[in-house]
Amino acid sequence: MKRNRQLKIGIGFLVFLILLAFVGPYLPFVDQELETKGMLQAEDGEMLIPPFPPSGEYWFGSDHLGRDIVSRLIIGTKEVLVVVLSVVLIRYIVAVPLGLSSYYYRSANRLLQFLNQVLSFVPVIFIVLLLINMPYLIYSEYRAVWMILILALVEVGRVADVILKQTVEISQKPYIETAIVSGNSPMQILRRYFFPQLFPQVAVNFTLDISRVMFLIGQLGLIHVFIRHKLESLPTMAPAFKMVNTSHAWPVLFKQATYDIFISPWIPFSGAVAITLFVVGFYVLGNGIRNYYEKKQSYL
Repeated sequence: MKRNRQLKIGIGFLVFLILLAFVGPYLPFVDQELETKGMLQAEDGEMLIPPFPPSGEYWFGSDHLGRDIVSRLIIGTKEVLVVVLSVVLIRYIVAVPLGLSSYYYRSANRLLQFLNQVLSFVPVIFIVLLLINMPYLIYSEYRAVWMILILALVEVGRVADVILKQTVEISQKPYIETAIVSGNSPMQILRRYFFPQLFPQVAVNFTLDISRVMFLIGQLGLIHVFIRHKLESLPTMAPAFKMVNTSHAWPVLFKQATYDIFISPWIPFSGAVAITLFVVGFYVLGNGIRNYYEKKQSYL
């Protein structure tokens, strides 16, 4: 690890992100209540209305309600981490057993091939949009849970297929044949030979998938698909409702990106920078983990 600079940077980034998520909201410059402000007096005496541009009071500017962008980014960090890690964790909890089962059982292999054939022809973002916009899920009280499950399961086939290919590759090693001849049961072979060989690659892919999921959630933010929202009634004669976003995740800053990019570019730019740093940070961490295990294997 001494010469593995990527692993050091990646671990440092992860520690910083965790501290930002759990300690950041209590920093003195963070507005935990995200209070709105309708007017601000500039240094030259001019009265400004939100969104306020970056200044000494608002380092990254404010949004359209006068809420501090820095505070929104810091408060949203915890939600981003919880959602992304939940998606990837559920995905691998399902995909790893499916990939291993596909090696041993023909029925599981057929299921995996079916999933890959069905899902490989359509971009992931289109599948997510199709499922999450079903009427039941739009109005569901548990929309956030459904959103996490859909994001997790939509790429289970891809991850399971990687696990299967790695398992097949390991099964061709001479020591596997020796283990079979020695009378080891399938579970013993899995525990003693397959799991230790699979773990490094699973750890790398798990970390890289965190970046992949964050990028996908950012794309969904551009088309106004967010993790959480609620329905509010409109003051009209006929019953009418509107969806109000309740998420503090970073992609929410893209809500009016096509308008903000010309009028208040600091709003979408701040969200884009945060997401980019997140994606790059976990990509570096994943490569650092890969380098660590490759170097470890070279000494064996």
